[in-house]
Amino acid sequence: MDRATLKMDFLAGVMGTCPTVSLGTVNMTSTGTLALGADMTFTGALAVNATIDVNYPPACIANGSCAAVEDTLQTTVGTNGITSITCAGTGSCVCTTALTIDIVNATGTWATSGTMLTFAGAPGGDGPYCVQGSTLHLVALDRATMTKVINDIVLTKP
Repeated sequence: MDRATLKMDFLAGVMGTCPTVSLGTVNMTSTGTLALGADMTFTGALAVNATIDVNYPPACIANGSCAAVEDTLQTTVGTNGITSITCAGTGSCVCTTALTIDIVNATGTWATSGTMLTFAGAPGGDGPYCVQGSTLHLVALDRATMTKVINDIVLTKP
């Protein structure tokens, strides 16, 4: 995922109260399987595990305490795939959010139309795709122009 889209999605709520907050290190790893049958059925357990660092400058930290920031953010653990949040630092604060994003976690039927792949029973996985040899690319496009690839989950046939 490109940084501009991630910043817009992940920092949108925070930037209203802290416009100088910024993204730090972002790591994303896809995991799982997606089996597409010739009979147009699928079984999927495909997700992305991510860690995202958010840098809070001193002006954004109430009482100058990373512990206070972490306590506030802990209320989001268990929502939207967030599995943990830890914060550290003195003066400024770096908070690391770990999350798991389900891409396709279901069984059902699949279909294609042009460059779109749809999953009946798992609509969150619907989107553009392309195939190169034995490799399937599930791509996401930027919301503004719908022309720039911002994410590419690559699946290979064993």
